[in-house]
Amino acid sequence: ATYMNMFPYHAHRIILDSNVLPTAWTNNGNSHAGFTSTGLRIGAQGAQATLQQFLKLCGESPNCSFSAGSPQQTKQKKFHALLERVQDRPIPLNDTQVTYAQLLSKIFQSLYVVHPRAGQKVSWSSLAGMLQELWKTSTTNLKVQPPPLHQQRQQKVFYREEQRYAVQCGESPNPRNPAAFTAMGLLASAAYGPLAPIIAWADEPCASWQARASHSHDG
Repeated sequence: ATYMNMFPYHAHRIILDSNVLPTAWTNNGNSHAGFTSTGLRIGAQGAQATLQQFLKLCGESPNCSFSAGSPQQTKQKKFHALLERVQDRPIPLNDTQVTYAQLLSKIFQSLYVVHPRAGQKVSWSSLAGMLQELWKTSTTNLKVQPPPLHQQRQQKVFYREEQRYAVQCGESPNPRNPAAFTAMGLLASAAYGPLAPIIAWADEPCASWQARASHSHDG
């Protein structure tokens, strides 16, 4: 959308896979980010609303494996209780041990897909199934080992994250002090729920990103 706005005669048609609010991307033209980041301005409120909708629909459906009989019971009696349990200790799942941070990451990734297409492994249904498996396992007194400190990483072939940061960090205002993200994560969690710190910390590489757009487009 920015490209089309800047160069309307260079392309006849364009397909957008999302609609980013320009004022949020540019921080209303203010280059000083304060205690906010690109992700928090664009997606924190939406992530919380999507999570609440998932829990509501799951609680209403007799076919949802994580349902506790009603939206309120599903949210309070099961979901919040599960988060408290996994904060206390990791929960085994399929020969792995899921930590609090890993569970939130899995939830966040699954919320993007309501109905899976061919080849997709995550969806709202699979999320409900995973939460139910963790719920059942968490009720037993299983001895778990701490997760490994170091895991071998596979070499990336397509540097998708770096490409995203090259655009975002160069154009959209984010804090320049890495320490600010700790405070942002706490504030975001209080304002937008448990998924918000993931969104806040995702923009942390921008704190040390050296390149800046020489002529940022502010809409």
